[in-house]
Amino acid sequence: MTPAMIPAILAGGSAECLIQELDPAHWVQLWPGFEVYSLWDDTPQGMAIGLFRCAKGVGSQRHRHDCNQFLYCLAGGYFYPDTGLRIQPGCFYMNPRGHAHGPAVALEDGTLMLEIYDGPATPLPA
Repeated sequence: MTPAMIPAILAGGSAECLIQELDPAHWVQLWPGFEVYSLWDDTPQGMAIGLFRCAKGVGSQRHRHDCNQFLYCLAGGYFYPDTGLRIQPGCFYMNPRGHAHGPAVALEDGTLMLEIYDGPATPLPA
């Protein structure tokens, strides 16, 4: 369980997670201008749900994952110059397991994306 989680044990023995507001201290900077926030992860399976936000012009290099990646744009925009793909608020993006993608850059300061991985999300060389 990540520190960002607030577990609630419900009657009947089920365990659920509720995050009522994001704690600014839980954002982790991966590189200048690019931060991630873990909402949920299943460490044994490698599945994860989180947010990433980035400054204008910041993004990721070309890479791939050994799992499927899902993005939903909440604010700003994310652009893949090699393919011309533009993810804007309200857009959903799915990148299949093993598919090389990127580079990508944020179109605006405060670009915010919901990101879901259905397995280990470690970036691999393209």
